[in-house]
Amino acid sequence: MNTIILNGKKYEVDGAVSIINDRIYVNGQLFDNGEPLDRTVNITIVGDVQSMKLDKGPSHVSVKVSGNVSGGISTASGDIDIAGDVTGDVRSTSGNIKCKNISGGAKTVSGDISCTKIDGGASSVSGDVNGRSRIKDIFDTVFNM
Repeated sequence: MNTIILNGKKYEVDGAVSIINDRIYVNGQLFDNGEPLDRTVNITIVGDVQSMKLDKGPSHVSVKVSGNVSGGISTASGDIDIAGDVTGDVRSTSGNIKCKNISGGAKTVSGDISCTKIDGGASSVSGDVNGRSRIKDIFDTVFNM
């Protein structure tokens, strides 16, 4: 059972949660009668998420997930804060990215990236990239440790 909190309103759902454009899906079915999200929205998901894609719709989105993301996650404008790992890529056009491990890459145009480990590439046009394990891996390789 997952909990979705949208701008303070709590919903209990059972199944895979996906956010595509400005609509929420649970088990592939439109959630909450397919109502589009507000222009500015704070999304908190307690539990794991299958994937998220918010390319259209809300003008600013703050996404927090207490679990893992088994696919990719992207926002057009907003911060991404994942307590667990992300299996795919993480992208935000305008926002910070924070999570544990990313199996794919991480990219933001305007924001910071802070993760424990990033297997793919990481880039930010106007922000900092902090991947603690990544730096350790390079050090260990250079000094054969």
